[in-house]
Amino acid sequence: MNSTTSEANSSPILYSQSGEEYSTEPTPILSEGKHERGSIRSEAEKDLGVPVLEGWPLGSTVFALCLALLLATLDTTIISTSLITIASDLGHFDQASWIMVAYLLTYSGFLLIFTRLSDVLGRKSMLLFSIVMFLVWSIGCGFSQTLKQLIVFRALQGIGGAGIYALAYASVLDVVPFRLVSAASGAISMSTACASLLGPVLGGVITFNTTWRWVFWINIPCGALVTVCVAFLFPNRVGTETLKKATFQKIDWPGENEDDAPSPNETGLKQSYCSDSWVLFFTGFPFVVTIMALPQRFQIVHGDTPEIAGLHMLPLIGATALGAMLTGTITGRFNIAWHLLVFSNILMTIGCGLMSTLPIDERIAKVCYFYQLVLGCGFGITMASSMVVIRTEVALKDNTVSLGAVTQMRQLGGVIGLAVTQAISNSDFRSQLADFLSAEELKAVLLSTENIKSLSAAHKNMACRAYGSSANFQMRVVTAFAGAAILTSIFAWQNAPRDRKALEAERVALQKGQSLPVELYTASVVSRNSLHSRNVGDAMIDTRPSLVRRRS
Repeated sequence: MNSTTSEANSSPILYSQSGEEYSTEPTPILSEGKHERGSIRSEAEKDLGVPVLEGWPLGSTVFALCLALLLATLDTTIISTSLITIASDLGHFDQASWIMVAYLLTYSGFLLIFTRLSDVLGRKSMLLFSIVMFLVWSIGCGFSQTLKQLIVFRALQGIGGAGIYALAYASVLDVVPFRLVSAASGAISMSTACASLLGPVLGGVITFNTTWRWVFWINIPCGALVTVCVAFLFPNRVGTETLKKATFQKIDWPGENEDDAPSPNETGLKQSYCSDSWVLFFTGFPFVVTIMALPQRFQIVHGDTPEIAGLHMLPLIGATALGAMLTGTITGRFNIAWHLLVFSNILMTIGCGLMSTLPIDERIAKVCYFYQLVLGCGFGITMASSMVVIRTEVALKDNTVSLGAVTQMRQLGGVIGLAVTQAISNSDFRSQLADFLSAEELKAVLLSTENIKSLSAAHKNMACRAYGSSANFQMRVVTAFAGAAILTSIFAWQNAPRDRKALEAERVALQKGQSLPVELYTASVVSRNSLHSRNVGDAMIDTRPSLVRRRS
């Protein structure tokens, strides 16, 4: 190692975009063992507009982000146990799935758009816009009088939900001291997991005890609290653009500027990253379809209330959470994320296949709960291990965009899977009903499945069995896409994934505001050829995109 490198390592130097030199040393320690203003922040961080929050403002802001993210994510699954009731009230049961599809479509489509807009217009302004938009259209959903109105309002609500989801994660580095980023990120991730899993149960409880409209109105009081916290506590970043005409002119609307591309070229071209993205795309098919179709099966075939239908899904919910937790523990000790990814996709495919063989009797077979455990473990391990694969493959400075992109792929897979399989199962259900129902009875059942109760005992039993058969057929279609996830997971093989030492070194470097030596990266993360115009010989990889680092 030459003298320049040794000198740089002993007293690292940061340069801001204006070229001014800063020290990377943390602020001095004051009395009682506390750092100045309660956090470890370098002078470079302050110059770049990274605010310092401490005490209750920090806790309240993180709580607001978690609550906002919980609301936005909750609306992706909370209506799964309410669809039967909504369709009975508004009619057109065969089109009810669009209530969920409309939200997921805009929710997944606007994730990266909000992330990029917030870089120009500021996190706070875009976050407030997203929250207000989400709340306004939540009110509209609750007051909908027709199914078409509800579908349109759900699509508009999804745009606000996308902004909340994207900016909640991106805002962590803006308001949380580096030493607390891991804890804050864990709290936000836990909010997402809890919302996705508890949505069906909460939706069933609300629908059974009040009205389905409160599934949407519940967002209002919670969202109002979030709005107040963000408006008064969330800091404005230094250098944030004001809403002027010149600001909007800085946005690359056609997407022609490669330097502003939301997905780095060296990340997007990695085989393991691309394959992992497709794994999550195909995983979205069984995950979203199961979350929506299973409670409907419990209500139509087995005659459960929305509340009981949600409770019957607890094995699936618990197994998903357990699988994700165990994956985090295992990958924290052993570098076997890819092996778990392949195994979990096999488990998920087996679970989908088992669910397609469920009996269509009036009583729920006990084996259904075991099948849910198998499928839930597959879901949990797949989602957790895929995130680990990305984390060990992508540079830390690119994690936000990379994770946002793969999340968008999973949501997109869920949207397509739900639309395709629901169309297939509805067609099969209609054809079976046409064999024994009159035209008027068929029209009434397709308008609302509650009308099945008014059929004769024989026709009622046949209609319930017909729906159960269609639901099994839907799961067989989903099993095929789960099998595709197995094939794509094989191609996610990592030749040289970063080990714990490399990941820890990168994390520490980010916390200290320092650069990371190239030697700590493996060939699968960064190569000399991928650095292009950078000085490769003694290069230091930037672990924070907003800082421009150079070697003297």
